[in-house]
Amino acid sequence: MMTLTPLTTIASVSITNREFQTKPELQLLLYCVRTSIDEATAKFIKRLLLEQDIDWTYLLKTARRQKVLPLLYHSLKNTCPDLVPQNILKQLRNYFQHLVVHNTFLTEKLLKLLTLLETHGISAIPFKGATLAVSVYGNVGLRQFGDLDILVDKHDIPRVKELLLSQGYELQKDLGWEYHFVDQKSRVCIDLHQGIVPDLFCLPLDFEYLRSHLQPLSLAGKTVSTISPEQMLLILCVQLGKDCCHWSVRLAQLCDVAELLRTHPQLDWRRVLAEAQKLGCERMLLLDLCLVRDLLGVTLPQIVLNKLQAQPVSQSLAIQVRSQLFRDLEVGPKLSEAKGFWAFFLSYNHRFYFSMRERLHDRVMYCLHWLKNSLFVILMPNEADWDLLSLPRVLAFLYYPIHIIRLLIKHGIQPMLRTHNEPHSL
Repeated sequence: MMTLTPLTTIASVSITNREFQTKPELQLLLYCVRTSIDEATAKFIKRLLLEQDIDWTYLLKTARRQKVLPLLYHSLKNTCPDLVPQNILKQLRNYFQHLVVHNTFLTEKLLKLLTLLETHGISAIPFKGATLAVSVYGNVGLRQFGDLDILVDKHDIPRVKELLLSQGYELQKDLGWEYHFVDQKSRVCIDLHQGIVPDLFCLPLDFEYLRSHLQPLSLAGKTVSTISPEQMLLILCVQLGKDCCHWSVRLAQLCDVAELLRTHPQLDWRRVLAEAQKLGCERMLLLDLCLVRDLLGVTLPQIVLNKLQAQPVSQSLAIQVRSQLFRDLEVGPKLSEAKGFWAFFLSYNHRFYFSMRERLHDRVMYCLHWLKNSLFVILMPNEADWDLLSLPRVLAFLYYPIHIIRLLIKHGIQPMLRTHNEPHSL
């Protein structure tokens, strides 16, 4: 049976021993980010509050950044509200109440959207957001979410886009596998997916694959179809793996996994592991499970522990993620001067990706993806070509050879001529 145990040894779950020894706020946060607090964990929380001088500003700032403020409030309120400064408790209460209203509003928006799609004969699968808050946390207010994520068949994407545009939504970002829409009036954001992760991950987690793994869920009095726990676990782990590649993982993502395991103790682990191996995401799954074990005290079944022992790479990757999870909030990431595609390319930790994928085929496809898109960007005509020569629309295709010739002259012939004309010395 899957249980959440208290973190009996601080060093065993620390990012570094020194950091945890000097930051009781992080210890307190890790104890609190769960919906069910047992007696032993409650004692640890009370002991920290009594014996340590908690920096509440730092704690709230960290919890906000990690998107776990509602869980922090829930645990403190139900465990030892008398040990929390009243102004802090009030601040957390106000935030929680606002979040409940906000999440309820988004849930209603989601149900209206699903009804709209259904009336037009379009099947959609909602995931994360409200469905995860209800199915895993049991309370729509215990999970922070700002977007509505829906997955549809790739053939229905054009129709759904037209429907959203007709409803006052504006397409703000097109990632190919995901389309980001914003309602100009309510500012509600909809992430329309035809896949769960970018194509470069080579994972067929699309509508066709997931439609056979659906189950009913009661959401605000209505029944919707949502993803089964086994498939949801894989999705959460794959998305966390994606975010690991540019160090944007949040503690809330680990809480999602921990709570899913807590609420589904009869999870079919053989099916999960077999599916992960089939999809080529076993290391991503084990990476996430290693993190929730080490940081949130989740007890894993022996079949998973055996896999972790046989996959030391996953444990090594987990150490890297932990070292970045609570990095100094005041030290922002180094920003590249590159923009667009190149900024996206440079933001990825490609070495981490290679270590995270166990199959050679997936690594090769990853390289080919970046190569194809790099060539596309490099060979795409730009303003310099248009300024060089003005062509009528019917001859616009000539900008492609013009662009290549201009690049050869600029980066090949001109540097060679400069080198030839410069005086040489022995």
